[in-house]
Amino acid sequence: MNDIQRGDWLLTRTGRQFYPLDPRPEIVCLEDIAHALAHLCRWTGHTAYHYSVAQHAVQVALAVEQMAPDYALLALHHDDAEAYLGDIARPWKRNLYILRDDGSPVPVDQVEEEMRAVILTALGICAPAEAWDVITVADNRVLQAEAEALMPSHNEFPIFGRKPPGCIIDPMPPTRARDAFLANHNRLSALAQSA
Repeated sequence: MNDIQRGDWLLTRTGRQFYPLDPRPEIVCLEDIAHALAHLCRWTGHTAYHYSVAQHAVQVALAVEQMAPDYALLALHHDDAEAYLGDIARPWKRNLYILRDDGSPVPVDQVEEEMRAVILTALGICAPAEAWDVITVADNRVLQAEAEALMPSHNEFPIFGRKPPGCIIDPMPPTRARDAFLANHNRLSALAQSA
């Protein structure tokens, strides 16, 4: 691999230079991910209270743990690329493109998938293809719970299905959300290693 990385870089919480268009596993840092996700607000900030991507990830992991425990760690990390890309709303994400160095347009979804693969490799997390269907169902159910708890007009458009059992949306400040994300990573990693 070429030592010179492509594109511009961003400075992370721990002082790393992360190149979003040329991500490398050796630069990925769990603490950077947890910190950034805890400070990113879901729903592009349109919620009644600050509700972070980190807390959302914990809720999705807990929902997946009820459905298919082997995929819970992967579910916790399903949005990790947002630590470096930001939380891009679905309507934008499906229609945005990034230009590569050669000028070719690449969908943001594809860039996010490539970055997610690098992050999962760095963290040593397996991502079987069949896991994504389970994670998507749980993600949408948590989205419904978030809509009911955080979006004042949610009753006008119930769109995401039923909430996961026991899912309570109680917004945490960023430091608590970061700590919850890291605690669940450690817990689910230990479970995965003991299996």
